[in-house]
Amino acid sequence: MRKADLGMNINDIEWNWLLDNQLLETIEAIQKKQEDQAQAICQLDAEFDQLKKKYDASHISIEYTPVGSILWKLDSEHEITDSEVDFLRKNSLKYLAEQSLEIQKFKHLKIKYKADQFPSYFPEESPLYSILKKLESEADLNEKDIEFIQQQKLLETLAIVNQKQAIKQAEFAELKEKYKSTAYLDSSVFSPLYPILKSLDENKKLSSLDKKFLEDNKLNETLNIVLENEQKEQFNELKIKYKATGSQDSLPSSHLHKVLKKVDANMKLIDQDINFLKNRKLMDTIAISIEKYADHLKSTIKTGDELSQTDIDWLKQNGREDILVFAKEKHFVNLKSKYDVSGYTDQGVSTGLYPILQKLDKGNRLEEIDVAWLIENKLFYNSYYSDYTFYNTYNRNYSNKIFIAYHTIEATFYEQEYQKTGNQWKLPNASSHWHKANEPKRALV
Repeated sequence: MRKADLGMNINDIEWNWLLDNQLLETIEAIQKKQEDQAQAICQLDAEFDQLKKKYDASHISIEYTPVGSILWKLDSEHEITDSEVDFLRKNSLKYLAEQSLEIQKFKHLKIKYKADQFPSYFPEESPLYSILKKLESEADLNEKDIEFIQQQKLLETLAIVNQKQAIKQAEFAELKEKYKSTAYLDSSVFSPLYPILKSLDENKKLSSLDKKFLEDNKLNETLNIVLENEQKEQFNELKIKYKATGSQDSLPSSHLHKVLKKVDANMKLIDQDINFLKNRKLMDTIAISIEKYADHLKSTIKTGDELSQTDIDWLKQNGREDILVFAKEKHFVNLKSKYDVSGYTDQGVSTGLYPILQKLDKGNRLEEIDVAWLIENKLFYNSYYSDYTFYNTYNRNYSNKIFIAYHTIEATFYEQEYQKTGNQWKLPNASSHWHKANEPKRALV
């Protein structure tokens, strides 16, 4: 009997003893108890299956682990301990641990905001959870949130919401007064203006849509405050960026702001700007501006553009000979490419080919020593021929770009001399050079 009462199995010898002693009622009682226990186990198994489906845990065996008891606690809305949450996480059931925490959080919020009579249990199944989280974080509710609370007849929750809304309406009125937008008549906290003014008050950057709203509603004073704040913020960022925080200037209209914007735009500072910074002992700012403009000029050179004489003078004045050398080297590379002599290895930009190519590119005449140098280095003619005789006799089409440029300049020179002096002996020279420049149609005789 004790074994039966404890739910233990009765063996065959014990059953036979009961039969031999005609203890039929006892046998019936034991059989009834075993049937009830079996039914209870089946019911328990069914409930476990339901719990596993409900909590998305069908893939694990939970009957003989703490997971089963945890699910029971969750389903009966009992508190889950920290150790139980840790157990779930350590057993690769992180999603279940997070779900249990969300359920508890939802329960506490419902109690706090007088909505515990609300029937929904799972947070993801209810709009109420997101509404209560908004209330908890002091975030603004929208009209749909209010409508949901009213539909669910959560009157105590609604009273809390109305109290918060009243506080926000008062805040909205103060913000409209503070930021010169009282002309906007809508006082509802659901108005688009309310979050705009809140962002403005919290020194947050407004979006282009926010500014457009102010413009569309003719809130010009508010928009001016926004723009002024942005300029102040920009000014402060520039002062930090260019090490000018030692200056007390804080107004966007100050000359320092204009100077720093020049520096930021890669513009060269004029002497007046430099003296202005010196007077305020902003030597680091001056050093940064020089370095920044020098880097800008270097980038300009890299793109293939040439420096103006003003920029060259500025580099010399500021001791940036390195960039001048870089500019010449880059220019040399470009000229060699232009005149198809990129394969020629020169010693440098101060002697040899570079000065000659500069003359040609500017349309200046070469001296005899320049031509001799080109011939000596086999750069005046193509490799197919080595002298005028070959050129004149066999194939004039093999002339290279240096050769053509030289004769074009010479032809132009003799034409101009004829026009100046009227000396007809200049015309044959011009015509000869035009022929050698592959421009026979321009020959005058």
